[in-house]
Amino acid sequence: MSCGSCKLTIGDDAISCDGPCGSQFHISCLDLPRECIKELRRNPQLLWLCRGCTATRCSSKGSLPPCRDDIAVHVRSCLSSEFAASFNGLRSELLGEIKSVLAASIASHQVAAHVPTQASTQPTRPSTPAWNAPHATGLTNVPSKRRLIDRSPPPAVKAPPLLTGTGQQKSRALLMVPPAEAKFWLYLTRIAPSVPIADVEAYVREQLGTDDVTVVR
Repeated sequence: MSCGSCKLTIGDDAISCDGPCGSQFHISCLDLPRECIKELRRNPQLLWLCRGCTATRCSSKGSLPPCRDDIAVHVRSCLSSEFAASFNGLRSELLGEIKSVLAASIASHQVAAHVPTQASTQPTRPSTPAWNAPHATGLTNVPSKRRLIDRSPPPAVKAPPLLTGTGQQKSRALLMVPPAEAKFWLYLTRIAPSVPIADVEAYVREQLGTDDVTVVR
């Protein structure tokens, strides 16, 4: 494996980049003090990124886009396979149900077509004329038809209508409620509350010339 900086072969004394590239570098190519290298090897919580991964992390595109793209591709492929399996199972179940329903319907129609009707199962009897029947006798033994007598009561005869003349026939019902007459509302303003209703009614009758006045305050 070669160094990510000088492209020379790397031995055991190397440090790997903790960024997306995962490349290894010589210690001499890190441009880091010896104290920093000792801390990187001693403390596993410290992470070191090469210049490329550092620039990518600090850019506005977000951190570690290659890793994120790989995860998205993996999740998309997993979901696609699960959806395909579920769809195939649902389609198989639906096709099975349709086939079973069609088979049952065809079988019921075939049974109904082969079941004989009641008229076809009854044996046919040859028609024997009345004069050839063994129990037939002479024409004198044939009973005569009875005459039916209608005993229902005769229909009721309606009496002729009374002569009322040639004028228009009026109803004989008594007029209990007088016919409604057209009235109108007259609103009066600027009348003191102390004025009696009788004075207001007398005033309106005098002005309108009618006695059919109803005052409502």
